[in-house]
Amino acid sequence: MGDPKLIELLVHLGPDHAHSLTSVCLTNKEFEALRTHRPHSTVLDSVEALPVQYGWLRELPSEQVNGVLTIFREPAPGGPSSTSRRTASDLLASEARNWEALQACGLTTPALAVEAAAALCALAEARVDPSRARRDRVAALERDLVGDRVPGFWPTPAPLATHLAALADLHPGLRVLEPQAGKGDLVDALLTLEPELHVEVCEQNGRLREVLEAKGCCLIGEGGMALRGKWDRIVMNLPFEGLADIGHVQHAYRLLAPGGVLVAVMGNGPFFRQEPRTRDFRAWLEGVGAEVTANDPDAFRVSTTGHSTGVQSRTMQIVKPSLG
Repeated sequence: MGDPKLIELLVHLGPDHAHSLTSVCLTNKEFEALRTHRPHSTVLDSVEALPVQYGWLRELPSEQVNGVLTIFREPAPGGPSSTSRRTASDLLASEARNWEALQACGLTTPALAVEAAAALCALAEARVDPSRARRDRVAALERDLVGDRVPGFWPTPAPLATHLAALADLHPGLRVLEPQAGKGDLVDALLTLEPELHVEVCEQNGRLREVLEAKGCCLIGEGGMALRGKWDRIVMNLPFEGLADIGHVQHAYRLLAPGGVLVAVMGNGPFFRQEPRTRDFRAWLEGVGAEVTANDPDAFRVSTTGHSTGVQSRTMQIVKPSLG
């Protein structure tokens, strides 16, 4: 079906009234005008024999429509202003266009017209804006996470995510990595602050990856520790358990391009524990010029999916020296 006007009309009428498009009727005035033009027409003789509805209207059988329309469109001796063209005009012409459009689409019966109208109405109701469909899909997937325990998953609260994005000193065109993306809260903050970024993410958990895919994120792996390459900015909320954040930060620094910026949320442990690993890490941080600040103690107590915690955390920023 390729006639836009017919599609619009079928949707407008709906399945309750679409059958009316399959009928072509003649009023008494229209019939008399055509009879004046063709007084001896056998087609009009058969029309005259039809029952008259409401005392003034004849509904043409489908087999008579073409013959009547042929007469209607014949040039009359009186020219365009003749009685037949002047009287048998608007209504018949409109019904004729609709009837012929339906015939061309194969909708040759009232039942077929009603079926087509119902299908078109269903399509019109189902049609939604793609961006809205994406938002609805993401919202549904995030709702499914409520109450589902995901090991090590503590979503970055919006205020903290915005703070981290601001520390990253973003510019259009930068290549940005989020190696532990969760459900994409940091990615959302980054792109809100600077939409013209090329952001790549990693995530191991399948349900969280599904959320990231629904958001349109560029997934390049399941975990950042296996990555090789260089990124202009790396922004991440790390797993804190077992001092895992130490290894993640040092590996991320190796992935950082010269002149790049690394911003990370870390647990408190690496900054006060006294085992050799934590002391060595603090010395390394000093050597790379890291700036470390304490986050709000209640920063992770708010979560839209119920994954909240009272863990204390810090934000770390490192600017890698440029070459030369």
